[in-house]
Amino acid sequence: MYDIDGGVDGFDIEINVGFDTWTIAEEGAKSGSLAFYIQNALDLNDHSLLTPTFSVSGEKPVLRFLQKFNTEPVFDGGFLQITKDNGSTWENIPEASYLRNGPTDDISYSTIPIPGLRGFSGNSNGYIDTYIDLANYKNLDVKFKFRFATDTAVTVQGGGWWIDDIELMDLKSTGSVACINDVSLDKEACTAEQITIINSDVALNNQDEALANFSVKLVPNPANGYVNLVVDSEEKMDAKVMIRSLDGKVIKSSKATIFAEINTINLDINELKPGMYIIELLGAKNRFSQKLIVY
Repeated sequence: MYDIDGGVDGFDIEINVGFDTWTIAEEGAKSGSLAFYIQNALDLNDHSLLTPTFSVSGEKPVLRFLQKFNTEPVFDGGFLQITKDNGSTWENIPEASYLRNGPTDDISYSTIPIPGLRGFSGNSNGYIDTYIDLANYKNLDVKFKFRFATDTAVTVQGGGWWIDDIELMDLKSTGSVACINDVSLDKEACTAEQITIINSDVALNNQDEALANFSVKLVPNPANGYVNLVVDSEEKMDAKVMIRSLDGKVIKSSKATIFAEINTINLDINELKPGMYIIELLGAKNRFSQKLIVY
């Protein structure tokens, strides 16, 4: 993984138009104290950050990086390109290759003259982790280009594009299908397969989790309408309850006070479509997460 604090050997900058280029910022990093950064300039600007060479291998190779951006929507923004011939030719990474947190907006043809270009523009509201499927590049040596361009119309004070923790990894994921069998009608209905990306720094259990002085059950499961979190705790604590989609997005969030007893937290899931979700309970000392099937 290229954590910018560990050095930037092999990275390069390509200047097409303008003078405001990529720098190493000492503020705004996600991890450590440094990140790559280019400002949202009030000028015609088109500069690219080029990565070192990556050798693509593994069963499910992906590029993962952390980014945040705050730009004038549509007219200022960034996008990614890839080369498999050491920079002789570059191709845009198609939107379909993004597994998580892909392009957010169109990039104006007046800023970058590429028809139908999609990229990262507007406000990400903090760092997001982006994953790109590299299955089409297995067993090849590739480089990536983080290309950012602006126009002269509007700027965002203190805005720009930050990149941190660039990593080529072999993706670990789980596929899941939620099915309901109606015996009376002799029919079975199933959702489309969902993919959960498993990060190395996030633990996800499919069964009830028992920790010291703390245990949780999710009942019923599968559920429809309502589901209960039954929390047996030996101490009082403040907690946060979240319902996430399988791509990690928070759908519902609420606060709860856990008392030193058996607590039942009733969750309204009437608005959830049939499928699979993740229920999380976060306390000061404990964390519980489990998959929930909604039918």
